[in-house]
Amino acid sequence: MKNLGILLAIVVAGVVAYKWAYPSVSVRYRMTTVAELDGKQSSGSNVMEVTYYKNVRLLGASADMQIGIRGEATSIDFGSRRLLAVLLARGEHSRSDPENIIPFAYGLTKGGIGPEYFPRIAELSGQRELPRELFPAVVFFRDSLDPTSVELVNPPAPAGRSTAVPQLVSITLEIIDTKTWTSGLPFVHIFTAEPTIRSIDQALPWLRDNSARLRFWKTLIAERYQPSGSTEIYTLFKMEQ
Repeated sequence: MKNLGILLAIVVAGVVAYKWAYPSVSVRYRMTTVAELDGKQSSGSNVMEVTYYKNVRLLGASADMQIGIRGEATSIDFGSRRLLAVLLARGEHSRSDPENIIPFAYGLTKGGIGPEYFPRIAELSGQRELPRELFPAVVFFRDSLDPTSVELVNPPAPAGRSTAVPQLVSITLEIIDTKTWTSGLPFVHIFTAEPTIRSIDQALPWLRDNSARLRFWKTLIAERYQPSGSTEIYTLFKMEQ
């Protein structure tokens, strides 16, 4: 029993030392999007969690930080299978992706961040309405069952393109208390045990089909969407890291 206690103390000390040497910080926020179509405003919201880790410099790793993301695209159902989705990807601004949008929108930095920002990230609170230049990438499906019916909403379409797509009214971020939500996606409200969001896999049932995702991607590129680096198509809609 004494040896077991000593072993446990060593393990605990090792965990404490590791967390001190390689700290991390998580921020959970609700994104609420309001858009207008056919003179009617509708809204949708979702919850994202971003965790920043100080990197362990092994096997030639050079980055100071790693980032884990959990969450999925915010969707707005306009009826008749018409669906707007706020992708997990940047729009016009290079810092409008899930990795950077919180520290940038909350005024912590005008560029990148590193482990030195962890204490300030942990203290973030409140709500911010995004300026339009910080809107993430947004797409509209004229038929949510057809991946090729996608049109790019943000970044804005070039002049002369169709305007018969939803108009973005506002996107708001709100830091939420992690105790308010249970683990798992979609998130479940602790008082009602009812899902607070519609799963993006339910809204776009073709997402699990690789060939359908490729058809979506080709159409989106034809819409002049410019990805930042290589992209795993499914992660535009859902991340579980």
